[in-house]
Amino acid sequence: MSRLVIHSAGPGVTLQDGGRHGYLRFGVTAAGPMDPLAHATANLALGNERDATAIEISLGGVELSCEKAALDIALAGGDFTIILDGKRLPRAFRLTLRPGERLKIAAGEAGAWCYLAIAGEFDVPEVLGSQATHARSGFGGVKGRGLMAGDQIGIAAARSFSVAEGALVAPWLDRPSTVIRILPGPQQDYFAPDQYQALLEGPWEVSSRGDRMAIFLDGPRLKHAEGYNTVSDGVAMGAIQVPGEGLPIVLMADRQPTGGYPKIATVIGADLGRLAQLRGGTKLTFASIAYEEALEARRAEDACLSGGIEVEPFLRQEFSLEFLAGCNLVDGLVSGGKARSITDDELHESGRLTARERLSLLFDPHSMTNSSEGAVIAGEGSVFGRPVLAFAKDTMIAVGAIGPAEAAFLVALRRRARSQAVPLIGFYDGTALDSDHGLDALSAFAGLSESAARRSNPEIAMVFGSAIGADAILAALADLVFAVEGEGCLMLAGTDLTRQVTNEITPIEDLGAANFLVSGRFANEVEAVNAIRRLIDFLPEESENASRDPAGRQTPALNQLVPLETAQPYDMHELLRAVADHGEVFELRGHVAGNLITALSRVGGRTCGVIANQPLTKGGVLDAPAMRKAAQFISLCNRWNVPLVRFVDTPGMLPGLAEEHSGSIEAAANMFAADLEGAAPRVTVITRHALGPAAAAMGVRQGDNTICLFWPTAIHALARDAAERGAATTGCEVIEPSLSRANIIAALQQLTERS
Repeated sequence: MSRLVIHSAGPGVTLQDGGRHGYLRFGVTAAGPMDPLAHATANLALGNERDATAIEISLGGVELSCEKAALDIALAGGDFTIILDGKRLPRAFRLTLRPGERLKIAAGEAGAWCYLAIAGEFDVPEVLGSQATHARSGFGGVKGRGLMAGDQIGIAAARSFSVAEGALVAPWLDRPSTVIRILPGPQQDYFAPDQYQALLEGPWEVSSRGDRMAIFLDGPRLKHAEGYNTVSDGVAMGAIQVPGEGLPIVLMADRQPTGGYPKIATVIGADLGRLAQLRGGTKLTFASIAYEEALEARRAEDACLSGGIEVEPFLRQEFSLEFLAGCNLVDGLVSGGKARSITDDELHESGRLTARERLSLLFDPHSMTNSSEGAVIAGEGSVFGRPVLAFAKDTMIAVGAIGPAEAAFLVALRRRARSQAVPLIGFYDGTALDSDHGLDALSAFAGLSESAARRSNPEIAMVFGSAIGADAILAALADLVFAVEGEGCLMLAGTDLTRQVTNEITPIEDLGAANFLVSGRFANEVEAVNAIRRLIDFLPEESENASRDPAGRQTPALNQLVPLETAQPYDMHELLRAVADHGEVFELRGHVAGNLITALSRVGGRTCGVIANQPLTKGGVLDAPAMRKAAQFISLCNRWNVPLVRFVDTPGMLPGLAEEHSGSIEAAANMFAADLEGAAPRVTVITRHALGPAAAAMGVRQGDNTICLFWPTAIHALARDAAERGAATTGCEVIEPSLSRANIIAALQQLTERS
C-alpha cells in the first residue's frame, strides 16, 4: 500500500472532504473545503466523487512524497508555485507521483488555497461519517489537527488512470474578478435603510486576520438600526455578519453552528471559492443579485464539472545535452543473473503460452525437433509439409534476455535458414539483452542485426510481449512483423524511460500501437500462430507448384463489379479473391491506409504481391500513407523477387497542405523508385480510373517486365477522362472482367518467358 510522507507543512494544511453535514443541531460544524469548486475539480480529474477527501493547502504550503508505490494525484486551486524534483508544474495538473519524488507546493502569484486529490482513499478514520478536519474541535483528518512534518498517511484502494500527465483544462478556476455576488440576508431589517447600499458601495479590503472560520473585511463601518444582537440562529457558509463595530465578517467552512450577530447578506454558493481565494490586502466589492440569478450561477458551475475534466498533456519540448546526458536512454536491458524466473503456471494464468508451446503449435504434428541455448529455443520441422526453421525467446529463463551465447546460437540458425533457403520464423517476447555481459552484450546485438540484414530467405517476426529497445530493432529487421493485440508491441523505450524523458505517461500498449511496420495484429496467441502457419503457404519457394485451381476459371460476377456510375464505389477485395488461387488472399497492413490494399496471394500456383486501390476508402485516392505503404510492400516483393499484380482505380494523388507537410512527394518518389528497382514480372489491371502520376505510380505503363490489361469500364472512363483531363487511351489491351484470372496468369507466363 502506498503512503504519503509529509516533510513540511505550514499552518492550515488539512484533510478535507465535502464536509460533515447533518450535525449542526448538535453543535458540530460541517468543515469541508474553503473553495468547493477547486476541491471538486481536483477530485473529478482522477475520477473520484467530487466530495472525496483531498489535502487542502494554505499559503503556508507543503512538501511531500510517496513511499512503497506510485500514486496518481491531481491538484487544483489558486496560482501556487509547484515544484516536482526541481521541475516547475502548472497550477492545475494530474500526474503520477513516484516513490522518491518530492512535490513542493508554496504560495505563488495569487490565490490562498489549493487541493491535492489522490486516486485512492486516505487511510484515516471517519468521524460522524466524514474525514474532514475541524481543528478547533480536534477531530477528523489526522488526529484532528493540521498536517505536520513526519506525518505518514496510508493510501487504500489506490487506482491508476494510466493516461498522459498534463495540465487540467479548467478555465472556471480563473476567477480574476473581485466582485462578489450576494443575496439579502435574513436580518437586513436590523440595519438602517441605506446600509445595504453602503455594503454594495464599500470599498472593502480583505483583512489578514482571516482563517478557515471567517474572512474579516476592513472598510466603512456599517450602522445598525435595531442593535447588533439577535436570537442566535443557524448560519450558512457565506453568511455576512456585522458585529457591533460595524465591520463585516463572512463566515466560511469552519464557522460556528449558530451566530447572534445580524446577517445583512449571504455570498452566493458559486462565489464562495472566489472569495476564499482572495488574499489579505485584496480589494473587493459586493453586487446584489436576484435569487434566480444565484441559482443559474450554481447550475453553470455544475455544468462545468459535469462534462469531466479535460487534460492537456505537458510534453518536454526541448532536450539539452545536459539533460540528455543525465538520462539513461538505453532500455530493454536486464540482469540475467538477477532476473526472476517465470513458471509455466504463471504464464498460463495470464492467458499466455510457453515458448515451447508456441513452437509446437507452429509446426505440423510430430515434425518438430528442437534445441536450445539459454533463453532461446530453436525448432526445425514442417508447416503444411514445407520445411521451416523457427526460434522463440523463453521468458521462463532470465525473462528471455539474450547474451553472447544465445546470440551466436541465433546467428548460426539464420545461416542455416539462408543456406537451406527456408523461411525463418522468430517469436519475440521478454527482454532483449542481458546487461551482465557489458560490451559483449552490445557485440551480440551487432552480430544479430548484421545476420538479419544479410539474409536472402523470408524472415517473419511475431511479437507476443513487449519488444523494447534492441529487441524491437531485431524484430523490425524481419521482412514482416506481426503482433498479438494488446500484448505484442515494439518500442525504443518503455513507459518508465518515456515518462522520464518526455513527461508522457502512457500505457505500454499505446506506445507500441503506432508502429507502421506491424503488418497485422491478432486477437490471441493461438490465432497469431495459426495466421503465421497460413502465411507460410503464401511465401515464395524455389520451385512453385502448379495450382489445382483451374487457370481458366471464370468469375461472371466481375462483369457487374464496377458500377456504371463512375463516382460509385465498390469493394476491390472481391476482385482480388476472384483472381487468387482458391480465393485465398493474405492482406498485410490492413489497419493502415485503407485506401490501398497490399496482400500476398498465389495466382496460378505462383506467389504474387498484390497492390490495389480501394474505392470504398477515400475513393481509392493515393495519399502519403498509402504511397509509403505501397513503397514498403514493393521493396519486400523485390527482395523476394516475386511478381506484382496491380489493380488500378484511382482518381489521382491527394493534394493539400497536410499532404505536402506529411511528405507526399517523398512518398511518391519512393514508390516510383521501388517499382523501378524490381525485375520480376508486373501485371497491371485497370478497372476504371487511371489518371496522371497516380496511374504511373500504380504501374499503368508498358515495359519489358510490365503488361497492362484494361476492363471495358476503364476504356469508357479513360475515354471520358481523355476528353476532360487528358488521360491516355492508346495501346490498351482490353479483357473481359470475368476472364481476369486467366489473362493475368497468361501475362505472368509471357513475361517470365520474355525474361
